[in-house]
Amino acid sequence: MVTVMGWGGREGYAAGAGPTSDFPDVLHQVDLTLFSNQQCADMMAEQQGITEDVTAEEMGIAPVMICAGTYDGGKGSCQGDSGGPLVVDSNGEFQQIGVVSWGSVVPLRVILVSMLVYLSFYLG
Repeated sequence: MVTVMGWGGREGYAAGAGPTSDFPDVLHQVDLTLFSNQQCADMMAEQQGITEDVTAEEMGIAPVMICAGTYDGGKGSCQGDSGGPLVVDSNGEFQQIGVVSWGSVVPLRVILVSMLVYLSFYLG
């Protein structure tokens, strides 16, 4: 289980349709499940109607990324949360393990996946 936090807008928009809206007055957070990058690639391929096997890299998921979301959808990072933390509970204290980068909604299974970049890769 991981947690994403942010101040992003809670009302989305279609690409090119304008800015997001419904920004919260308080910091929001949501608990998410980790998925393998290949699971994310498979879900994204299904969403796009791709029937042949694809690799995570072919779907734009780099090895330095983490995939998190929910099985039932409806929860995840929001538009405007980019740069926000991905944390784990480490003995009652949050430990940041990533940074929100981008996401994709998979309507066929209504699963939201959030791509997050490993901090340790860049910080050594």
